Amino acid sequence: MNSSVFLSHSMTQFRKVTRPQCQMGKATSPKTTALTLCPAPAQDRDGIASSQSSKKRKSSVAKLIAIAMIGIAIAACGNDESARHQASVSVVEFADFQCPACRRFALLHWPSVKARFGDAVELSFRHWPQSYHGYAYSAAIAAVCAGNQDRFVQIHDLFYLEQPAIGHKPFREFARESGVKDLQKFERCLGSSDARAIVDDDIRAALEVGGVGTPTLLIDGVKYRLRADTSWLPHLIDSLLVVKR
Repeated sequence: MNSSVFLSHSMTQFRKVTRPQCQMGKATSPKTTALTLCPAPAQDRDGIASSQSSKKRKSSVAKLIAIAMIGIAIAACGNDESARHQASVSVVEFADFQCPACRRFALLHWPSVKARFGDAVELSFRHWPQSYHGYAYSAAIAAVCAGNQDRFVQIHDLFYLEQPAIGHKPFREFARESGVKDLQKFERCLGSSDARAIVDDDIRAALEVGGVGTPTLLIDGVKYRLRADTSWLPHLIDSLLVVKR
């Protein structure tokens, strides 16, 4: 695990949390499709005019379509074991929801990799919020709490689509727009020690593997620091698949 590739840093988990704890490498690989970015719609508010409400509903539909089109492969602990075992190359990502490089990886780079290699690659997300991103830790906890209601993929995509809004838009709104049904349960979870423990466990794992900033990738157990140029990534995966055939 000593080999590293350092490219130029500038700028997603991914894990759909369904257990109190998650061990590295337990992942699934949901379907990935093309990426479409759209502007963040305005938040719904009580008492707005019907015409505004109609526009917001249309905007919300557009947002959900965009999220569906992102289709990032998200790791889900303990779920869909058959899909996990089909993958030939395993990628573990340590990422931060306020990290611009993580956003580019989540919305642009990984979808293109997944479109090219399909089930031959899988991505497992682990949280590594950086201290210099003021709301990244809270966003990670919010993602864990949404994952407890099977909406991790949706809130993950929404965080990256609306990254500038993190810290300004309430996490309850992110959760609601991501389809979290029980918002009171979600808000209770935000202050729970179980959710913090999951994030803290991922942070410790990132430090133990010698992470050097976000996003850090483990590709078949070998550490890589992802920077602006990701042209090497498909070639690396190609070479690993050739060896395994």
